[in-house]
Amino acid sequence: MSTGGIRIERNPRWLGAADYVSFLNRAFPRQWNRAAYDWYIARPFLGTANDTLVVTEGRRVLAGITVCHRQVGNDASGPVNVGALCAGATLGSERGRGHYGRLLEAARELAVMKGYAALLGFVTRDNASGRGLARRGARAIASFYITSVPGRGPGSRRSYGRGLSQPEAVTAAFTASAPSRGSCVRFLYARAGDWQRQFIDRPNPVRALRLAHDSLALLEAVEGTDRLQWLACPREKVGASIASLASASIAAGRQFFLYTLDALVAAAAARAGLKSRAGCLMLWPTGHRSDAWESIANAPWTVQSGDRV
Repeated sequence: MSTGGIRIERNPRWLGAADYVSFLNRAFPRQWNRAAYDWYIARPFLGTANDTLVVTEGRRVLAGITVCHRQVGNDASGPVNVGALCAGATLGSERGRGHYGRLLEAARELAVMKGYAALLGFVTRDNASGRGLARRGARAIASFYITSVPGRGPGSRRSYGRGLSQPEAVTAAFTASAPSRGSCVRFLYARAGDWQRQFIDRPNPVRALRLAHDSLALLEAVEGTDRLQWLACPREKVGASIASLASASIAAGRQFFLYTLDALVAAAAARAGLKSRAGCLMLWPTGHRSDAWESIANAPWTVQSGDRV
């Protein structure tokens, strides 16, 4: 696709990793490095490579977005192939020129070609990208970005729990005991290696913590923030587990973060003194496999923080 000297290219051979990291840092200063690029953009899933679409003028990148291969589903639907939109960026000087809309339409064409039933996007409620998806018919599922508040938080000073010396052991536990969620749509990991790369082999150090005999958590240390990326525990222990983890982070002089679609989890976090920012998981039908779209669009969803891209 081209307009005058402006084109949309898919995975151009001339665009190397260092050059694309440089472009992303011009759009989002100091937020990208090679480790982040390798995890978010270059990492395949189920052996399928991601696709990066870029708006170019000559060999100058003006805007870009990555479509990451993923599978979602529930016990009724089975695996449904989808594309997760990641790292959408436009140079400041190029905003308002329609590049993002062109990228979305190109992403949809690519999704149909690859057999995706939907494109997914994780956005905050006030995000312009989310509004662009909504205008194109995407469905919004409410989400919550939960963070600690400096100087305020859970009053207890409980420890994190017992650290596991080998975080990879959690992968085996996940493979052996991942519970059925019935009608809830969730991200699926048919290969243990994909799950480990998603939750453990992340761009920053990850700690595996045993909070109780039936409760495990994975925390990623991102600069001064502990991000809860995965929590496995009985439903009745979720609130207390989050409060304990947040309390330990605050006591250590660090911030705490988690992402959820669960309003009850958000309410429990609020009672523990954490704050919440409204967001949306956007589900955009591609028009391919309408039966698969209906199966994931009309069911409840559950998402771990670490599922996001």
